[in-house]
Amino acid sequence: MKNIRHFIRRLLHLFIVKYNRLASSFRTPNKTNNLLMIIGFQRSGTNALFDSLSYDNEIRVYNESDKYVMKKWLLRPEKKIRNILCRDKKILLKPITESYIRNTGDLLEEYKKYNITLVFIFRDPINVYYSNMLHDSYYHEVDNFIHLYKKRMKNIMEGFPTDKEKGIIVKYEDLISDKTLFDSLCTSLKIKGNFIFKPDSNKGYKNLSKEIIEKINNTTNETYSQINNLYAEYRKETENA
Repeated sequence: MKNIRHFIRRLLHLFIVKYNRLASSFRTPNKTNNLLMIIGFQRSGTNALFDSLSYDNEIRVYNESDKYVMKKWLLRPEKKIRNILCRDKKILLKPITESYIRNTGDLLEEYKKYNITLVFIFRDPINVYYSNMLHDSYYHEVDNFIHLYKKRMKNIMEGFPTDKEKGIIVKYEDLISDKTLFDSLCTSLKIKGNFIFKPDSNKGYKNLSKEIIEKINNTTNETYSQINNLYAEYRKETENA
């Protein structure tokens, strides 16, 4: 009986995927189709931000685990999910894994026919590493984290929009300590969100050895500084607007 149910679910999934692929060929995306994408390194507040924005009933949300929009944590090709993306006027996505395989410029190029806004949330790499280490054995080796952090942050910054309305940068530590920043973000995105962030435990600095902290700081400092500079520029321009 269990095998039969699994077979039926699998058959239904294949049917829906095939249907969306066929229906997508008759759809034409345009600037009235609003896509909001949250990007960043996992364990940087991407889930909390996604969930906080998902409270708006007028926005359709697709998490990275949604099998009709995503495949193996990556976005399916635009032309195969166009029917889904054009179905609603405002859609929230969290394709954070895209930075493994391509830069932001390439991502935007694929979705250039849509009205797309990116929200890049970043966090102190010490705490990002510690949180990832607890959830994924791959990160038990700090060098694995350092390599991926630098690679993915570079990919995110390459081609990131200079238009402050299309490319929004959020610092996790600032966001959780000042709810008005979240309120301003919701206003910019025209979303009725609900602030559900918890205080930062700062466990990376509390529990990691001094040697590990020093190694991460020394090897990621240039990348992290570049992100902080972009963030400072973004805050300055938006505050003066």
